[in-house]
Amino acid sequence: KMAWAVVSGLLLTLASASPLERLQASRLQLTIDPTSASYMVELDNKRWLSGGEVNISVLGQTYVQVAPSTKLSGQDTFGSYTGVALHWGLTSNKAELLETSFHAYPDADMLLFRQRWPKGWTPPPPPPPSPHNPCKPYFNADIAGGQEYEPLYNKTDASCCAACMSDSKCDAWVRQPSTNNCWLIANAESLKHRPDRNVGFKKAPKVDGEAIARFPTFASAQKDESLNSIVFSGCQTQGTSVTQFSNTTPAGGPHTAMPLTLYARSGDTLVIGPTNNFLVAMHAADPQTNTVGASIKSTVTSLPVNFTHDTILVAGSTIHDTLFSYGDTLLSLSGKKRVDPYGPVAGKVLGRLGYWTDNGAYYYHSTTGFDNHQDALLAVKKAAQDEDIPFRYYQWDDWWMYQKGDAAGMEYWWPTPNAIPSGMTNWLGSPTSLYVPMYSATNIYINKPQFGKWHSNGKNAIPLDPAFYRAIFLNGTKAQMVMFEQDFLCTADTQANLTNADVAVGHQWLSAMNTAAVELNVSLQFCMMNPVHVLISTQFPAVTNGRATSDDTRGGSTDPEDMVMGISSLLHYAVGLWPSRDNVFTNSYEPGCGDGRECSEPNVRLQTSLAFLGGGPYGPSDGVSMWDRSLIMRTCRKDGVLLRADKPTTIVEDVLLGAFDSQLDGQVLGSHTTLGAYRWSYLLALNLESSTKVTVNTLMATPPNAIKPAAGQQFVVYDFWQHDGLAPSSFAMASASAPITVPAAPRVNTTTMGYALWHVAPVLNSGWVLLGEEGKLAAASARRFHLVGDEDRAVTGFDAEVLAAPGETVTVMVLPPDAVQKLSVKQTTSTFTDAAVMRVFCTATSSCTGDDCDVVLKLTCNGSACSCK
Repeated sequence: KMAWAVVSGLLLTLASASPLERLQASRLQLTIDPTSASYMVELDNKRWLSGGEVNISVLGQTYVQVAPSTKLSGQDTFGSYTGVALHWGLTSNKAELLETSFHAYPDADMLLFRQRWPKGWTPPPPPPPSPHNPCKPYFNADIAGGQEYEPLYNKTDASCCAACMSDSKCDAWVRQPSTNNCWLIANAESLKHRPDRNVGFKKAPKVDGEAIARFPTFASAQKDESLNSIVFSGCQTQGTSVTQFSNTTPAGGPHTAMPLTLYARSGDTLVIGPTNNFLVAMHAADPQTNTVGASIKSTVTSLPVNFTHDTILVAGSTIHDTLFSYGDTLLSLSGKKRVDPYGPVAGKVLGRLGYWTDNGAYYYHSTTGFDNHQDALLAVKKAAQDEDIPFRYYQWDDWWMYQKGDAAGMEYWWPTPNAIPSGMTNWLGSPTSLYVPMYSATNIYINKPQFGKWHSNGKNAIPLDPAFYRAIFLNGTKAQMVMFEQDFLCTADTQANLTNADVAVGHQWLSAMNTAAVELNVSLQFCMMNPVHVLISTQFPAVTNGRATSDDTRGGSTDPEDMVMGISSLLHYAVGLWPSRDNVFTNSYEPGCGDGRECSEPNVRLQTSLAFLGGGPYGPSDGVSMWDRSLIMRTCRKDGVLLRADKPTTIVEDVLLGAFDSQLDGQVLGSHTTLGAYRWSYLLALNLESSTKVTVNTLMATPPNAIKPAAGQQFVVYDFWQHDGLAPSSFAMASASAPITVPAAPRVNTTTMGYALWHVAPVLNSGWVLLGEEGKLAAASARRFHLVGDEDRAVTGFDAEVLAAPGETVTVMVLPPDAVQKLSVKQTTSTFTDAAVMRVFCTATSSCTGDDCDVVLKLTCNGSACSCK
C-alpha cells in the first residue's frame, strides 16, 4: 500500500531548557530530553548517535506526549537498570496508546529501547487515494522486484517517463541523475530506498519497508570522523555490504541492517538490533529525515494488548567481539547454547564428510549414466568406498519428492518412483539429510486433522503444529535422516507474505519444526534466509547451520557468492550458527553434470577452502569417480570426521578498518584453532589486489576463546599451497610488533579468482613450533590435537595428544628450536626464509569402539627429537 504517514520533525541536538535525564551503561552514556523526546548516545563521552521525535507518526496518525515522563528502575533478564518512559497518544484523546522507554544497565555495555502498546493496535482507515502522476518521481528510491529490459541514455525524468508510458510492457522507470541513464522495468513490484535514483510508476506502487512506528531512530552525531556500517541484507544474506553511515546515507530498508553494525576507525563498535519479534521486525530508513529506525512492519495487521518490541544497543571495542556479545545476549534469552559441531546431533552432519546433491551438483535433477537417482547414489557410495573416500551421509535435495515446483511447493513428502523406486526406506544404508522447499496449499496433509493447523495464502501454506513435522520426520528416519533442511524462507516471508502479517504465526511455524526435530534428534539447516531468520535461529536449539551464500552453480564469475561470505558469515558467527557455502565440485571439469549447468569449476581449491573453513556442512557433489580424493581428504580423518577450525571464516578486523581509507580491495578471511594458551590461524586471501597487513593481536583477540599472547610471542607464517599442500619449506615471522603481511592474490580472469591460504602457527615457550598435520586445511584442528605441555618457558620440549582413527597414520609437522632461531634472526614481515620441517609419524595400531572414536597417541618433542606412540 502507499505510504500515507506524515513524517514528523526530528531533533538531532539536545537544546532544551527542561531537565535532562542522563543514564549510564558502563562505557555508554544516554542523555534524554523528555520534553522533546530527543536523545544522544555517547561512547566513552564521545558522541556517536542522535535521535528522537517531537511526535511519532503511526501510519497516518500523529502521536504526541500525553503525560509527563516517568523514571524507571528495576531488575530484568539483563540485570539492574535505570530508565525513562515516555507516554504517547492522540491529541483528541489523552489515553496512552504507546509507551516508549529507555533502559540502561550500569554493569553492561548495553542500552535497551522498548515500544509497548498497552491497548494493542489496529491500523487506522487509509485516507482517500490522491491522483497518481506517473511522471512525478519518488526521489531516493529504486525498484524492489521487476526486470530491467531496456536501458536508455541522456534522459531527463520527463523523457524517461515518456518512454515508459509509450511502452505497453513497461510498469515503471528508473533514472540515475548522476549519469542521466534510464531503465524501463517490467513487472515492477514496490519501492525501496536508494540514495542515487529516481523512480516513477504507471500505477501507484506499494512502498517496500513501511513502518508502523519508528523507535528508536538514529542518525550519526559524529563531528570529527565518519562511521562505517555493516549492512546485513538480502536473501541468503547475499546483499550484505560495508558502507559509510552518515546523516545523508543511512543504512536501512526492509530485511536490511538487522542488526545494524556501526564501527569507528578505532575499532569501537555499536550493534543495534531486536531481541524479539524477529520475523516482523525491521530497520526502516527515512530519506526525508536521514535516519534509520526500528519498527514493526506495516504488513502486520494488528498488535495484541501490551505488545512489546525491544531493540538493544550493544557496545564493544572490536567488531567481532561486539557482534559476538549481541549474539550472546540473544542466546541468553532463549537458553540456546552455541552449536558444538561435534555434538551428538549436530555432529552427524557438521562433524562428518558428506555427499551433496543441491543445486549445482552433478546429480541435481540429472542422473547422467543411470536410470534414476537411487542408482546414481548407490554408484557414488560404492565408488567412494572402493576409492577410500569416507562419505558418512548423503544429502537429497528437491529432486526426489512430489511437488509443484520449489516456489509452488511440496505436495507429498515422499519419494517419486522415478527418482527413488525403493521409496522412503533404508535402501542406501547410510544416514541422509533431507530437504523441503515451500509447501503447496493443496498438499495432502493440509486438511487432515492429525497434522494440525496450517496458515495459507491460497497458493502456499506453512504448518503450525509439531504433529506434521513429527509425522514426516518419522518417515525420514526410515531413510536414516539426521538433518532436515528448510529452504525458501525468504520467499515465505517477503513474497508469499506468510510470516510477516501476524506477530506470532512465523514463530509458531518454526517452533513446530524445532519441537519435532529436538524430539527426534534431528538437526535443522535454514536456507534462503533473510537476516531475520539468522536472528530467530537463536530461539531454536535444533537449528545448527544456515546458508550464507547463493547456490554454487558455477556458470561464470562466482565473486558475488564468494566475496560476500566472509562478511555475511559475521552474522551467523555472532549468533552461534555455522554458515554454509553450499556443495562444491572438487575437479575442474566434469562433463555431463546435472540440469544443464556449467560443468567447469576453475576455483576448486578455493571452493573447498570456503566451504570447509566457512564452517557449514562440507559436501562434495562430483560425478562418480570424477572427484579429487586428495583435495577432499584435506578436510577430514580416515573415518570421515572433519578436522574443523574453532570458528567460521569471517573477514578480519584489519580489512574492515581499512575500508575507511578505500573500498574493500579484495578480502582476507580468518579462522582459528585454540589449543591451551596458543592459537593457530588460517587466512584466506580472495582477489587481493595488493598486500595487506594483519595484526597478530587482532587474530588473537577474536572470539571464541580469545587469548592474550605472552609478551614477545612469535609466530611463523607460511603459504599452505607452496608445495601443493605438503610440508612447507619457506616461512616468515610475525609478532605483536611485526604484523603479518598477506601478499597480493589478484584475480586471474573473469572466472578464476585470486586465492591463497596462509597458516599462522605460534612459537611455543619451548622454542618448538607445532605446525600441525601435513596436508590438512586446518592443520591444528582441536579434533586432532590436544596440547598438554609447554606452560613453562624453562622447558625444552612439549607434549601433545594426537587423536586418530583406528589404523590411521597422522603425519605431524614440527619446527625444532634451532630452525626457529634461524628464522627469528632474519625476521621481517615480508621476507621468507627456508627452514627444514621435521615430520613425525603417529600410527594408530590399536582399536577403539563407538562412532568417531579416538585412538589417543602421545607426541613428545624434546631437545632436538620427537616421538609418537
